[in-house]
Amino acid sequence: MNFQRAKTSSVITPLAVSRGVDAASQRVCVVSEGITDFADEGIKKFASTLVQAFGSYTQVLGISLGEPSKALNVVNHSTNKLLLSPSLRRQVRSFAPDIIFYVPTASNTVFSFLRLKILASYYPQAATILVALQPRTHGRLGQWLNRRMAPDLVFVQSRARAARIQASGLRADWIPSGVDVERFTPVSADIRKTLRAKHGLPQDTFLALHVGHISKERNIPALLEIQRDHQVVFVTGNSVGEDSEMRRRLDEAGVIVLDQYLDAIEEIYQAADCYVFPVSSETGSIETPLSVLEAMACNLPVVSTRFGGLEDLFDSSDSRAEAGLTLIDDLQGLGAAIAQVRANPVAGTRELAQRYSWGSIASRLLNESYEIKELRKQVI
Repeated sequence: MNFQRAKTSSVITPLAVSRGVDAASQRVCVVSEGITDFADEGIKKFASTLVQAFGSYTQVLGISLGEPSKALNVVNHSTNKLLLSPSLRRQVRSFAPDIIFYVPTASNTVFSFLRLKILASYYPQAATILVALQPRTHGRLGQWLNRRMAPDLVFVQSRARAARIQASGLRADWIPSGVDVERFTPVSADIRKTLRAKHGLPQDTFLALHVGHISKERNIPALLEIQRDHQVVFVTGNSVGEDSEMRRRLDEAGVIVLDQYLDAIEEIYQAADCYVFPVSSETGSIETPLSVLEAMACNLPVVSTRFGGLEDLFDSSDSRAEAGLTLIDDLQGLGAAIAQVRANPVAGTRELAQRYSWGSIASRLLNESYEIKELRKQVI
C-alpha cells in the first residue's frame, strides 16, 4: 500500500460505504485535550471540527479531556496526564469504536504515543490513529520508544514530515486541514463596506489581515514592517495568552488588533483586501494553517511563506499565481508581494480551497483509517 499520495481528491467516498457496509454501524472515537465550543487555536479548531465532520458519515463520539464542551456528540472527562481513568475506560469500552483518533495538543511527543497506547488498551479491537499537526523532533531513544508504542497510523500535515516518520519505522501519511466552504465565502463590495462599518474598520484603506496569536513564533516584526505601507488588521485569540511586548509594539505601530473571540470571524476575512501569513517557525502554527484556507475560501489574495504543507496542497506555481496565492522564499519579499497584490488584485483562491472542505478531509481520514483497520484484521 502506498501511503505517500500525490494529491488529495476533492470528493472522496468513505471506504466502508463504498464496500457496501452500513455507515450507521461504524463507530469512530475522537479524543483530544482541545475539543471546545470556542476554538481559537489551530489544534483545538481541527479536533473540534473533525468531530462534527465525522458525524456526517458515521457514529462518532468526541471525548474532551481539557476544556468542557457542550458540542454535539462530545462528552467531557477530567483525568490525569496519562489518561489512566476507570471512567474513561468504561466510556471507551461502552462505545466500542472501530477507530480511535487521538489529536493531542502536544502533537506527537513520546507522551502522546504513550497516551494513545493507554487508550488502545481500553478497547484493543479498535485501530488507533495519531493525528499530529505540528512537527516534533525525537532522538534515538524517543524514536525507539515511539516504535514500541506505535499506533496503526500517524497522520501529519506534510509529505516531508510523513517521510521522516516513516523513516523512523512508523506507518505515516499526510492529511491537510479542512475549511468550511459554506461559512467562509466571498462577498460583494457593498457587503464588504457594511462589514467594515460593523467592525470599526476603515473604509477606503487597503487592509492586510493576519489571524493568530500574538507571539514571537508568528513573526510579528514582519507585520510591523508591512504596517509602514499598508494597514494591518490582526485578529488574535486569548486562549494561549499573548506576548505583552509584541502587543505593545503592534499598538504603537497603529496595527488594528481585534482581541476578542469572534463568533463570526469570517466577516473579518470578508472585510479585508488580502491575507498575510509571515510565519516561518515550525512551532508557530499547525502545518496546514487553517487561517490560510479560510482566507482562500473567502477568495482573498494570500501572501505567505512556504510554510509546512502548503506546497503539498497547492503544488503548481502557475495555478497558484493565476489564483492569487503567492508563496515567498524569504520575508524580504513580503512587502513587494503585498504591493503587487494591492496594485493588481487577483481573486481566484476560493477555487483552490474548495477541494479541502471539511467533509472531504473527514472522508479521506475515514477512507484510509478503515483501510488500515482491514489490514489489521488480516494480520490478527
